[in-house]
Parts: sequence; structure tokens; C-alpha cells
Amino acid sequence: MKKVTLLLLFAVAFFSISYAQSSTNKKYIDNSIKQAIYDITLKAVGQNKPAVIKVLISKLQITETQAHALINNMPAIIGRGLSKADATALETALVQAGATVLVKAN
Repeated sequence: MKKVTLLLLFAVAFFSISYAQSSTNKKYIDNSIKQAIYDITLKAVGQNKPAVIKVLISKLQITETQAHALINNMPAIIGRGLSKADATALETALVQAGATVLVKAN
């Protein structure tokens, strides 16, 4: 009887610890997902406007008219809810084309 009681206590303690660890890991994963969302704002075009327009067209898959509209309404949010990799790729391409961008983590 003592062995069964001891075994039950051990099992309850083990599952309680396992559950606590899994809920802690879930909170960590949820926080990392929340931190991995970025917004990108186009602040300035710079000297090479045609290059920036080409980048906007290719990366955002928009028309030339839409790209001109974004440029004419700066500062303009050009990306919302992007992953870190996508935000970095878009930022790098625009900066190389001569634009000034603001990347903001949400």
C-alpha cells in the first residue's frame, strides 16, 4: 500500500512539473511570435526615385501607379505584420535603392 501511494504521489508531482514547464514554454513561444511582427514605413525616396519604384513594384507586387501613390503620400506604411526576415529583406532592398525606411517592431 505504501508503494502504491508513493508511486501515485510521484506520478502527480511529475505530471504537475511537466504541465508547468509546457505552459511556461507556451508563454515563451507566444511572446516570441508577438515580437516577430514588424511594420515598415517609407520615409524618403532619396536621389534614385526610379530604383525605389522598381523595388516597390517587385517586392510588394504592386503596379507602377500604386508605387507612385505611395511615394507621393510619404511617410507611408508599406508593410504590416511582416516577419523579421521579410522586413529585413524589404528594408535592405529599399536602402540599397536609396530610400529611407523605418522598421518598427510590434
